[in-house]
Amino acid sequence: MLESCTEVSKEKKIVVSENRSKFTFDNINGDKVKKIQIDGCESLVIQGRKCDWLLVINDIQIYVELKGTDIDHAITQLKNTILHIQKISGFNVVQKIFCYIVTTRSPLSSQQIQNAAKSLKKSHNATLRVKNTPCLVKPTDL
Repeated sequence: MLESCTEVSKEKKIVVSENRSKFTFDNINGDKVKKIQIDGCESLVIQGRKCDWLLVINDIQIYVELKGTDIDHAITQLKNTILHIQKISGFNVVQKIFCYIVTTRSPLSSQQIQNAAKSLKKSHNATLRVKNTPCLVKPTDL
């Protein structure tokens, strides 16, 4: 189901971008990274909202939502995607889940972001990070 939308790479820079938002994983160790396009994948049927990308590195999942400014909407997309992917993918033995919302600018207060992060941690055991574009993530950040 995910295979048709998955690209496997060991490149040093794994980049996903949309409009003016850009997320880069600095794959300095040359690990095998599964780069899965979630939004726009015709073979993946997810009811409701979904995030843009999922990167899988060893036992780590990184869900990426590239946004302009609507962080509340992005949280809904991330939660729905995690729930669906866990059911269908066999990624149930994941030890770490990270969610990145990459914005052109963040309109929410730090308190609103902290509340959203607590909610995501409680409901999906996921760590939320909201970053302005361009966002660079290194293995030491995970």
